[in-house]
Amino acid sequence: MCKSPEHTLIGRSEGERQATLKIDRTMLQNGIDRNTVMKMTGLTEDDRRRSATNRG
Repeated sequence: MCKSPEHTLIGRSEGERQATLKIDRTMLQNGIDRNTVMKMTGLTEDDRRRSATNRG
């Protein structure tokens, strides 16, 4: 089965998002200030809340 270019881009985008969220969590666990983390990752509080909700 061959994925369309559209599906490949969606998958890649989701993978990048997951990697960014993981970096976000690691930075926070290592004591980096939340505002600094948001500035460096480009994530918003809303992004973080949605991620936490999806993780359960």
